[in-house]
Amino acid sequence: MFGRLSRLSRECGRVRDAAAHSLGLRHYDVQIRGGLAMHAGQIAEMQTGEGKTLTATIPAYLQASAGRHVMIATANDYLAERDANGMRPVFESLGLSVGCILAGQPRSERQQHYQCDIVYGTAKSSGSTTFATGSKCGDARIRAGP
Repeated sequence: MFGRLSRLSRECGRVRDAAAHSLGLRHYDVQIRGGLAMHAGQIAEMQTGEGKTLTATIPAYLQASAGRHVMIATANDYLAERDANGMRPVFESLGLSVGCILAGQPRSERQQHYQCDIVYGTAKSSGSTTFATGSKCGDARIRAGP
C-alpha cells in the first residue's frame, strides 16, 4: 500500500511541477485531493473558479501514463478547445499528446485526434462519433454524475 501511495505522491508532484513550469500555475492541495478522488473513481464537486481544468490534469496524467487513452468531457466545444489548448503545455512537457474533438470536424481529423493520449471533447461529440463511424475511443471512459 505504501508503495502505491509513494508512486501517487511522486506522480502528482510531476504534474504539479509541469504545470508550474509550463503555465506558471501550481495545484493547491485541495485540487490534488480532488484529482486523486477522480482517479479513484469518485466524484469531486468543485464550484466555478476553483480550478476544475487544472485539477483534471492529475487523473488524466495518472491514467494516460499507465497507457490508457483518456477522454475529458466538457460541457461544450468552446470549453473543450480552451481546456485542450490551455493544458496542452502541461501534458506535452510530461510526454503526452493532446487532441480535441469538435462538432463539425471531418472524420479523418477526429480519428487523428482520437489517437492522442488525452482527448478533450463533449460527451455528445464523442458519443456521436462512436455511433456514426463505429470507431472506438480506445480505453476512454466517460463518467456522468448522478
